Amino acid sequence: MMKINIFAITLVWLLLGFVSTHAQSQPCGCADKQDLLNHLRTSRIAIQESQFQIDTFIAREVADGSPYLYSQERLLRLLESIKNAQRSVRVKGGATSSLTMNPYDCSITETTPSSGCLRQISQHYLDHLRRVCLSNKSSRKPDEPYFERMEMKQIALQLMMAENESEKFILQMLTSLPANCRSNGWFGYVVHQKVSTSETTGRIATRGTEYPRPSAGITKSNGGTDTTATKTTYIGTIYVEDGKMSSAKGYAASSLDAGTIETGRVFCSAKKPDVPFVVTTSIKNFLEGESGGSGVFTLSIQANGNYSIGVSFFNVPVTGTMTSSRNVNACDAKPTNYSNHITDKKNTASYRFDGKMKPGFPDLIEGSIVEKPPLLQIHQQGESTVVDQTYELQTRWMLRRIR
Repeated sequence: MMKINIFAITLVWLLLGFVSTHAQSQPCGCADKQDLLNHLRTSRIAIQESQFQIDTFIAREVADGSPYLYSQERLLRLLESIKNAQRSVRVKGGATSSLTMNPYDCSITETTPSSGCLRQISQHYLDHLRRVCLSNKSSRKPDEPYFERMEMKQIALQLMMAENESEKFILQMLTSLPANCRSNGWFGYVVHQKVSTSETTGRIATRGTEYPRPSAGITKSNGGTDTTATKTTYIGTIYVEDGKMSSAKGYAASSLDAGTIETGRVFCSAKKPDVPFVVTTSIKNFLEGESGGSGVFTLSIQANGNYSIGVSFFNVPVTGTMTSSRNVNACDAKPTNYSNHITDKKNTASYRFDGKMKPGFPDLIEGSIVEKPPLLQIHQQGESTVVDQTYELQTRWMLRRIR
């Protein structure tokens, strides 16, 4: 029973935006406009993320020379990546749907009634997955989920196709809205994500090696290691309505994990003149924050379909706690621990990117850019200190005209 619950929960993650508090069977109308637009954002970025994951899985298969098969851990990572992508464009405060599908017997249940309009969004999504589930039901064991024998790229593809079904219904509903409440002009989002990491590994120099033994004021150190790891994340989202920025939000986080280990021999007292020691130190912090701000969005489109988008984001304040400790296992020394609250801010720059509309789609502008340079390795002080640096920039955008 626990296994069924785990897989049911994973499927719910992809339905976090399928919401409503209206009476059941109510048709889509002007009152549902913002909910429909919000779900259009989450469906489209889920499609973009699924395609990105499919490309990643295929590249891995080519490199390994073997299929990248399903495992529960891999599925959870895939669902988490889609969930995070949807969170980046979802308007804060949206409710969630209670429609879920059991991945074993393919049944769809609803614990809390939803509106007819938004219930249909999740219904279209789940109907596709249910067809996939039923297609292999007779050939698998009752306790085997429908995706267990799939490759990861096949699972991601089916999730993407399910989102496509949901998106088609949303667009149909938006197009059918009365002209006086239909969205005018370009609508959508631009999401920019920047992740940078740094790992430093160094050596602590020896001390007092010229002396035969330690003495008062003189410690013989064998040296040690000094490591530092940092990670910084910035995610900025610009919401677009009627061809202009309607609002913007940013999320930032940073972490530090540093430590040293040093060994040697130390003079403690006349009774303990030569004692081995190990000194360990640790510094850790984690800061994060989320806020709205005044971003900038510009869009220019040429007659031949070429377009240019400019965006600018803003600083995001981050807060957290730093902890540090030092422990010496000699001379009856007591460990020291320290903790304090810290604040900072993380910023990002302005970006401009160009593209061309897909032929036959004059009302859709979408694309993505991923920059992930190879690992940068820096040697400092000869070979004693090595710094590994990575960063990844990813920008996704979707703009539509409903007419």
